Amino acid sequence: MAVNACPGDDVLAPVESVWSLMSRASGLDSWWEAKLLQAPEGALVKGMRLSGRGGSGPIQPKVFFEVEEVDPARHRLILQVALPFGIRNRAVVTASPRGPERCFVQFG
Repeated sequence: MAVNACPGDDVLAPVESVWSLMSRASGLDSWWEAKLLQAPEGALVKGMRLSGRGGSGPIQPKVFFEVEEVDPARHRLILQVALPFGIRNRAVVTASPRGPERCFVQFG
């Protein structure tokens, strides 16, 4: 069974500021619930592998990420996510400018 959901929202920040958080391993913890356990420093690059713990409750399963694509020109990041019980997710995160101080971020 396939499920498609692409939540998105306006962000009151320039697209380049948002991209700087999206495109660095150290910035990921600032915008998602997972907490990285292992991540290289610097910019994300294709093939990079990350691991973390998901969720904010008492059960925090281990989650593995592989960077499939980093596209600075389109402000797009694609991650292959491996969750418990064999669940896989191809996460596409994009940031689109909506003026000098605003952008639209979509995850899905």
